[in-house]
Amino acid sequence: DGEEIKWILHAFLTAVCLCDFRDGKIPNCLSVMILLSGCGYLFMTGGIVSAGKALAACCLVLLAFYPLFWLRMMGAGDIKVISAIPAFLSSREWFQVVGCAFVLAGIWSVYSMVRRKALKERFACFFSYVQGLLETGMRTPYSSLEADSWEVLRIGPFLWAGMTAFLMRGGIG
Repeated sequence: DGEEIKWILHAFLTAVCLCDFRDGKIPNCLSVMILLSGCGYLFMTGGIVSAGKALAACCLVLLAFYPLFWLRMMGAGDIKVISAIPAFLSSREWFQVVGCAFVLAGIWSVYSMVRRKALKERFACFFSYVQGLLETGMRTPYSSLEADSWEVLRIGPFLWAGMTAFLMRGGIG
């Protein structure tokens, strides 16, 4: 009934979580394996039309999220993984998993900034970044990654948590 594909995705997201948490990066080979596995599974179970639709959905998500990479607001690995997920899930399921991941990441981000007493400073930096982008067109990072690499939000663990929550509630599509 197609439930096994959700568990395959969960296994991949576990690897993504571990790589992202440990290294702060998601290997390209892992992103490619996720995409090929999902499309391959759909090709074998639903034919070329099913795999083609999934691949088209993945491309649409990639195009939709690319501006976040271009504006240096999200890493390329994060976007590649997020855009590979439609090869495993319907659009409704994708929104549930990724939406949950973003909500959890947002809560963690605010908690982290409050804990470090940096909330006001981070918002000021963000607004300064947006102002500079609008005035000069320059896309410069609004934080120094060398200063504090833990300041960068790793989305892999949150994607894993979103998928885990989805599976725990029965993976209803």
